[in-house]
Amino acid sequence: MSAIRCAFLLQPEGSAVVGQKMQAKIIFTNPLPKTLKSAVISVEGPGLQTPKRINIGVVARHSTITLTETFVPAKSGPRKLYFTIKTNILYVF
Repeated sequence: MSAIRCAFLLQPEGSAVVGQKMQAKIIFTNPLPKTLKSAVISVEGPGLQTPKRINIGVVARHSTITLTETFVPAKSGPRKLYFTIKTNILYVF
């Protein structure tokens, strides 16, 4: 089995303030020469975002998708937002 280098990025937009809306941009590039099917992105972050699934469907070969996720931080202090992408042939976490 060989490793596949995936390009994915999570970019917060603005500052996190408890009780105020905030956005984060999720950017994923399909590293494979194959189309990914049944793509689902899961996003969560303790104190930031309850677990959420976003159905993407198809991600063409070597293409990039960009999503903007809006959430309201519920707790103060350092927090992390996580996302995974699962498809018919690829799982990135």
